[in-house]
Amino acid sequence: MAYQGHPVNALYQAVKPMSEEAAKRFLSEMAAIDFRKADGWIMFAVELSCEQRMIGEVGIFISPAPQSKGDLGWSFHPDYHQQGYATEAATVLIDYAFRERRLHRLTATCEVHNTASIRLMERLGMRRESHYRKSHFANGAWQDEYLYALLRDERLTT
Repeated sequence: MAYQGHPVNALYQAVKPMSEEAAKRFLSEMAAIDFRKADGWIMFAVELSCEQRMIGEVGIFISPAPQSKGDLGWSFHPDYHQQGYATEAATVLIDYAFRERRLHRLTATCEVHNTASIRLMERLGMRRESHYRKSHFANGAWQDEYLYALLRDERLTT
């Protein structure tokens, strides 16, 4: 709840802050998912173990078979930006998608002014494929987005 409702994160996401009850329900739903075979959105909490607190989340929308593709997303509390946590968590998510789920292609989008996400996608080895004009409505206006992608054979050599 602390990072989703933070004003910095609200600049780039159309997600509305959750109530404590809705957050607990959402976490229970995610805990019940069989992440080895489910499709749709699968979200993973990112916990800072030394503080025993959730600092963000990474997620993947897995398309139903036979599409074999997924769309990545992440959100972190700004207090934990630029410390490598998003890179570490997204790397694990990509490995899960390609190694465990055997997906062929991953994509991620971000608002064109979200330089932190752009840098993250580039660090992850993703390449920019598209510039979508006025494709995402957020904060009362249409926003441009970039689409980044990564293929399984670009990431894995074995």
